[in-house]
Amino acid sequence: MQDFQEWRAERTAAARNDPRSTYELVRLALSSDEELAWEAIELLQARASPDVLVEAQQLTESRIAHERARGADIIGGMGIGERVFQSERQQVLLGLLYRETGSEVLQAVAAAFGHYPTPVAVPGLARLADHRDWRVRHNVVMALAGQEHPLAIAALIHLTEDVEEIVRDWATFGLGSQVEVDTPAIRDALARRLHDSDSVVRGEALVGLAHRQDPRARWALEAARSDGTDEYLVSEAADLLAKSAWAAFPEVHAVPLMWSLTAAGLLWLIRRRQTRSSAEIPEG
Repeated sequence: MQDFQEWRAERTAAARNDPRSTYELVRLALSSDEELAWEAIELLQARASPDVLVEAQQLTESRIAHERARGADIIGGMGIGERVFQSERQQVLLGLLYRETGSEVLQAVAAAFGHYPTPVAVPGLARLADHRDWRVRHNVVMALAGQEHPLAIAALIHLTEDVEEIVRDWATFGLGSQVEVDTPAIRDALARRLHDSDSVVRGEALVGLAHRQDPRARWALEAARSDGTDEYLVSEAADLLAKSAWAAFPEVHAVPLMWSLTAAGLLWLIRRRQTRSSAEIPEG
């Protein structure tokens, strides 16, 4: 199977060998035909030459919002994973982040920082957590996911309550599975999503709590098996919880190891613990 480095090298070579000039590709990137435009944008990103940077930067200074957005699109993905022209790109994108107010450009800028995450962009991105356009908020989530800056964490917590399911989904995933920070505020935010109307959001919340070995994940697991919560995520949560089963449930030593590490085995242990706890509660 071709690895990423080989694919990137081939893509870069193809872009640089394309007979069309950078200027011609930039004109195509401004096409109203989205498929044609993105084909040109991806070629420009892969070419990642000094003239591409100059042309893209000029677009970001246009009086036309669509052209500024296209400039941000090109700059955001330049180099396909390589940090080429790092300081120049950061300067242009930060300028747009703090200067722009329109949805189209801010979508592109937030998406760019998703390709090119940097802590210095966190304050500007976090302030967009209440933006009126859900597409901006969605791209903000993608840009902040995995960053452990306090403002990033606070914004993700806020976005787990978003009115749009896709925003809540990615915010819950970002908070639950893409950061190692563990605070009561994070756990409580994830716990609130255990009752979300969306099955994937519930599953991501369950996984996030299971990753932190929060007791609420154990009690929510059995309900999740029957309430339509995403099955793959339920299984992932069960596996995470099973890792601590030996410590959490002494009776696991009486169960064959391989069976105890399955979701079914963990559920049996939970039921057994619940039954025993109930029996220990004094009457009256």
